[in-house]
Amino acid sequence: MGNCVNSKNNVNNVKAGNVTLKSTQKQGAKELKANYQIDNNTKVLGSGAFGKVFLTFNKNYVDHKVAIKVMNKSKLKDHLDAI
Repeated sequence: MGNCVNSKNNVNNVKAGNVTLKSTQKQGAKELKANYQIDNNTKVLGSGAFGKVFLTFNKNYVDHKVAIKVMNKSKLKDHLDAI
C-alpha cells in the first residue's frame, strides 16, 4: 500500500490505530490497514498496470466509504518516467 493524503485544504483529524493524524499528514501501509477494510472480499473498482482501486470503508466510521488505490512498488520502480 502507499500513502494517503487528504487533498482538501481544511485539516481534519484522522484516527490511525492508537495515533491521531491530521489529514495533511501522510499515512503509510500500517495506518491504512489499521483504518480501512481491504481483503479478498473488497470490491475492486478498477485495475491497471500499476495496481488496483478498491471501494472500502473506514473501520471506525462504517458509513464513510472511500476509494483507495493500492500500487505495486516493484512495478513502479521500472516505470518511474510514466508517473
